[in-house]
Amino acid sequence: MRKKVCILAISAMTICSVPVSANTHTISTTQKVLEHSSENQIVDDGVFKVDKVSEKKIIKFYKKNSKKKKLTKIDKYKLKVEDLGIVKNSRDDDFTKIKSEDNKKSKTAGYIKNNSAVKVIEYSNNFYKIKSGKVTGYIGEKDLLVDKKVEPFLLKNKNVTASFHKGNTNLRNSEKSKSTVIGVCYKNSEYPIVKFSKDYKKAEIKRSETVTGWVSVKEINIGIESHKAMTTKAYKEYVAAEKKKEQEVLDQALKQAINASIGTTGNSLVDASISLISHNESGDFRAARNKLSRFAGEKTITVGAWQWYGERAHNLLKEIYAADKDKAFNLVKSVYYGKKREENAKKFLEVITSGENWESTKKKFTDKEITAVKALLGSSNGVSAQKNQVKKDVANIVSIAKNTYKLKNPALVVYFADMFWQSPNTAREVAKQTIDYFKGTDKLNADKNGLAKMHEFATKSSTFGKFSTRRNYTYSACKKLNSGTVDTIAIEKKKQKLAEEKAKKAEEKKKRQEEKAKKKLEQNKKQEKLEKEQNKEENN
Repeated sequence: MRKKVCILAISAMTICSVPVSANTHTISTTQKVLEHSSENQIVDDGVFKVDKVSEKKIIKFYKKNSKKKKLTKIDKYKLKVEDLGIVKNSRDDDFTKIKSEDNKKSKTAGYIKNNSAVKVIEYSNNFYKIKSGKVTGYIGEKDLLVDKKVEPFLLKNKNVTASFHKGNTNLRNSEKSKSTVIGVCYKNSEYPIVKFSKDYKKAEIKRSETVTGWVSVKEINIGIESHKAMTTKAYKEYVAAEKKKEQEVLDQALKQAINASIGTTGNSLVDASISLISHNESGDFRAARNKLSRFAGEKTITVGAWQWYGERAHNLLKEIYAADKDKAFNLVKSVYYGKKREENAKKFLEVITSGENWESTKKKFTDKEITAVKALLGSSNGVSAQKNQVKKDVANIVSIAKNTYKLKNPALVVYFADMFWQSPNTAREVAKQTIDYFKGTDKLNADKNGLAKMHEFATKSSTFGKFSTRRNYTYSACKKLNSGTVDTIAIEKKKQKLAEEKAKKAEEKKKRQEEKAKKKLEQNKKQEKLEKEQNKEENN
């Protein structure tokens, strides 16, 4: 690791006047010296403390550069990289604080985004003094990558760029000058560099996701792109702007489901849960895929806008087929070609309607069968079945949250629903952990930190911890629910009270109608009796 104040470059005129003290490890000069950087900025006279390693580097540099020479593109690039450090804190924070002094208790001078490159000025007291943008300050050595780790990081993260100003340049498939041309890098364009040849005469360019090739360094200008540090004021303005954007997104997501045509269920908690789950899932009615190797628990197919898996997917496809068998057959038949298209369509539909458990048999579908599944899912019956199914499924989850775990707080219910959609077993574990922490559901529902604690337990779980982006978004969305803009316990109680009053009024109206009918019947009977008596008298 680089433990240096500065690596100094001086002209041939000043080399001889620089004594090095082995006892104090300082370099003194009575003249101005040049800072070791691509910009060759003038540094004021002074005494610079260095360790033994850096001292040797400085002496070596002096000897090497005793004669002035013109720097090449690569020299300038290497010198610039040599002075850089990469902000790489071990926490999950997006930003790292830049302190005003080389100690943790000092004031914050600014903020810099994680993975950004900064210029390293000196090292002292386990801190690096750095400069980025308008901010100069200190970052702890644990939060900064330096020396040999810098360039590999820059190349891997596509921070090093190649710009083409001379004209269109051929992109070749190897470092060799006469290798096959595989594309062209156009004039006035810029692309990331992912690798240099050992002699740095060639650069490997990533022109697109599918096209990567080599060009001569002579044909390009090399740059390094990175986020700049922000002052404390600029950072606060940035955070406020980002929160505003996030809030606007949340407001939109919580007002309506991704698929607007889904309609409402009449239950605000179910509707809010559907909206959130819709945001977090694919949103594509025609989505269908076999298991993904990165998900260890997956064994078979996942389908639909809300990512139904295994037997849930199987049952959904059965329902789509049953809605209109002839239409389903014709849709599947259209996927196949040749004389056996009807036979292949029948075989496929037999798989759909079979009693086979796709999870236990680890059912895998061919590309053609996946296409047929997509055709069924994307049909009008397929879309309708998915909309109806998600309403049923989410309503059931909300019921579990309210009846099994006695969750009443809307934020907790909706957060639980999204967890349950991902992993029912893990959702149950998280709910139990949270309830135990608060020593009962009543206290959990009432505590303002209940949602935060549930989110904490969720992110610490091995299952949900892999989906931190989803968990964080869900947490932010559910905090909005607690503010009362979408749903509150009071609203639920008010709705219940209104429903009870309505039912009571309906019952009273019914009784009045029954009493009225009874009175009328009695009057009719009296009238009939009177008429009979009158008729009897007339006959006599």
